[in-house]
Amino acid sequence: MKAEINPEMVQIAKGLRRRKRGNSLRAIAADLAARGYVNVNGRAFSAASVASMLGA
Repeated sequence: MKAEINPEMVQIAKGLRRRKRGNSLRAIAADLAARGYVNVNGRAFSAASVASMLGA
């Protein structure tokens, strides 16, 4: 589970979702990537991964 591996990243994602209610999952993934949070392949997380982080 991503929350156990990187709880700081998950908190940032949740904050982005709360702050910008209209933010799409892809926009949150792009914002995380811009902050240096990427998947094991060095790419932005998928929308499905972000949804998983948010518990959606």
